[in-house]
Amino acid sequence: MPFEEIAVLVEQRLDQIEAATSDNPLPLEEWARDFFSTDLHVPTGGWLAGEVEVAKAIIDPLARLIFRYGKLLLRRPDVLARFAPFEIVDFMLAPLGWVQTNAHYSETARCMYARLCLAVAENTKYGSNAAAWLVLSERLASNTSVSDARMALWEALDDVRQMDVHLQAVIRSGGPEEAAKAEAFFDELHSKGIRQCRLAVEQLCVKDFTSMLL
Repeated sequence: MPFEEIAVLVEQRLDQIEAATSDNPLPLEEWARDFFSTDLHVPTGGWLAGEVEVAKAIIDPLARLIFRYGKLLLRRPDVLARFAPFEIVDFMLAPLGWVQTNAHYSETARCMYARLCLAVAENTKYGSNAAAWLVLSERLASNTSVSDARMALWEALDDVRQMDVHLQAVIRSGGPEEAAKAEAFFDELHSKGIRQCRLAVEQLCVKDFTSMLL
């Protein structure tokens, strides 16, 4: 199906989701899966793996669709919580990283990326993951290659995973004092992640991007 027809159908679907009064988060999840994997044929992780070939003519409408999806997710922290800590990379952050590589949309994409990370950090216990996600956007902004930025993201997330595994092991198997210290340290790391994401939002979202996000 030509992208112009896909875009019209997607816009209609997003209109329906936005107008719905139901608290069911599934339509947003289903939309992401259908749009990226079925309509655009983007494999899991494809946005970051250089496997997305997009015609120049559809970059602008595709960027606007991704921005609109991000806006909807920002209104639904419960959906972001369901996506965290793994699926959000494939269904939101990786597409935004792809948009960020386009100079025209770079600032807007970085702002939305940071806002989504902050929303996850503030509404889940994945503050450390959210701070790690920022690495991708930061590396792309410093003109790091997509492949190197992607690798830096996975390394940052692996550090978070290893620390979490260690702390959870102490909480489960350590004595009461050690477990309490591990829980306190986990909370400290979570709070640090929130602060990092909040700082990124303050630094990156200084302009009014409303018109770009419509």
